[in-house]
Amino acid sequence: MAPELDRIVVAAVDRDAAVASWRQWPGAEPVAEDRVRTWAARRTTLRLGASEVEVLSPDAPGLCAEHLARHGPGVLAIGFTVDDIAGFRRDLDARAQGYRSEGAQTFLCADEGVDLPGIHIVLSAAREHPASAGANACAASEADATASEAPGHVTRIASVALRVADAPAEAERLQRLLAGPGAPAPAEPSQAAAPWTPVAAPQHAVGGALLRTPRRTRTRGAVAAADAPILLMTSWDPRSPLGRRTQRYGPGVESVTATAAPCTGRTRGEPGGSDFAATGEVAGVTLRLVDRDRDGTGRGAGDGFDPEADAQAAIALANAPCQSPRAR
Repeated sequence: MAPELDRIVVAAVDRDAAVASWRQWPGAEPVAEDRVRTWAARRTTLRLGASEVEVLSPDAPGLCAEHLARHGPGVLAIGFTVDDIAGFRRDLDARAQGYRSEGAQTFLCADEGVDLPGIHIVLSAAREHPASAGANACAASEADATASEAPGHVTRIASVALRVADAPAEAERLQRLLAGPGAPAPAEPSQAAAPWTPVAAPQHAVGGALLRTPRRTRTRGAVAAADAPILLMTSWDPRSPLGRRTQRYGPGVESVTATAAPCTGRTRGEPGGSDFAATGEVAGVTLRLVDRDRDGTGRGAGDGFDPEADAQAAIALANAPCQSPRAR
């Protein structure tokens, strides 16, 4: 099974304040606190439906402090779960790909020679949540899934949008990095089938690539498949808001989309109601919250999420005149 998008890692100057901001979103609950040597930072982990948000504050010079100095608060890394984390590490060793291991996580960082589009990557062992690891992990997972079904609660991180210099090239590079054990390695990149879908938004002078990653969401004891895409955006206009941020800050995360369970009795378009979409700034992260079940079927997490529509919304948001000029 390929890696599944399941978390974001956020750098913050004031971790307590950042955690308090995240807790304003329904369903976000702290589950663990620890220190991560790789980031040289203290960490608070919050469960956000089926996903997690790791909030960091530096306690020594290192990657977290460097990110804050250059970009300010915001997304430092995106994370994926892996069924066979040991096998994935062996595959990285076979490819002579540098990485760091700490506990149940593997870190792919630029200072280990990883060629990434302006973002670090964290790989976690599947089903390993800080508060539910061990003998009761399955029962805890079921309870979390039921809780995320509460009306208005965030159900999962659905997608991440990145600004990059060359979207197709970065999409192929990221796909090869995440291919994992057993994936075929073509002799030439051109021999591989494109792992991404082209995205065009000429009205915003943006081209992009939608890299789809699988997502297995546990809902009421059933496992449903749903895409968790990574959008890579390239601006053709250096004068546009996205173009100016790319020139000034380089590649990085623009926004994160999460889905939420609709609230019974809310009207169409109202936050928590059918087909709603809300955008907010959470501790330096631009977060879009959308209706998990846009088609109104109530069939389960992710059924109504439309990756193509989400990509166009993320592109429009990145070029909105009111967007903060600060890098994410």
